[in-house]
Amino acid sequence: MLVAVSTPRAFDPVIVSRILTDAANGHEDVLKKPAPSVFFKKIGDAQLDFELVCFVADVDLIGRVTSDLHFIVFREIVAKQPALDPPRLKVEGLGGVEGALGGIAESIARAPSGGTPAPSAEVKP
Repeated sequence: MLVAVSTPRAFDPVIVSRILTDAANGHEDVLKKPAPSVFFKKIGDAQLDFELVCFVADVDLIGRVTSDLHFIVFREIVAKQPALDPPRLKVEGLGGVEGALGGIAESIARAPSGGTPAPSAEVKP
């Protein structure tokens, strides 16, 4: 049977291999001979792809064992996931907008309590 797993690229592939191997070796329905094998299949832009190959004694067990292994592997990967920096957004080139918003805020602050802003003497294109 084959269990395909992708992880974020920040993951250490040695740790992922150990997680997969331990999951297979710890499952009572996975045969010890031939031993489970992990293949590091791909280094992608955002992820790493792995395949766990292992065997069960009865073809009727494949669906349940595959599901069991996915649950085990997912739990372990989440527990060992490296901390990621929060995404940051940097916007550049808004100097003109920033200046205009500042002027609008000043006009509103100087407005009489009637609600209509006083006309500004300074107008910038």
